[in-house]
Amino acid sequence: LSQGGYLAWAVNGLLHGAGKSLQVYVKELKDADSTRTLNEKARDGVRVDVAVRNNDGIGEQSLAMMRDALRENPGLPLTLRVYPKTGGPLPHGNLIVADGSRAYLGTAFLWTSHMSGVMPGGRAFDHGVLLEGGDAARVHRQFREAVPAPETDVLAPEAGR
Repeated sequence: LSQGGYLAWAVNGLLHGAGKSLQVYVKELKDADSTRTLNEKARDGVRVDVAVRNNDGIGEQSLAMMRDALRENPGLPLTLRVYPKTGGPLPHGNLIVADGSRAYLGTAFLWTSHMSGVMPGGRAFDHGVLLEGGDAARVHRQFREAVPAPETDVLAPEAGR
């Protein structure tokens, strides 16, 4: 997937189409619209696990929105973890896995402004692949093995965990 809108449509399709679970590994989560989507999926009963590289990768507004969602909805199936930077193979890799069977692996960020850049006529140069079934599960497993274990859930106090 690259320019022409397919990348943004694929990412949005995974985020909005998940019915059971979403695992999201990103460099940054600093976009209110993306955070709102993740919170809404959790409110719909979808297990949402987000892992962000470094504490500075979490925007203050996104963190506040997730904390508010947990305070308003005790037991919400939502986690936000931080994992340390690595010099390994994933300096800019982002992964979204929906329901364990569909995945996007690539360089696009979860930002509305960035996604508009990859829509038709946009100027972003990000690429990625969309995977299904066993391929999605294998990439997810490989990504988990390559990424250091995330630190504790930064939302845990709000979630009562």
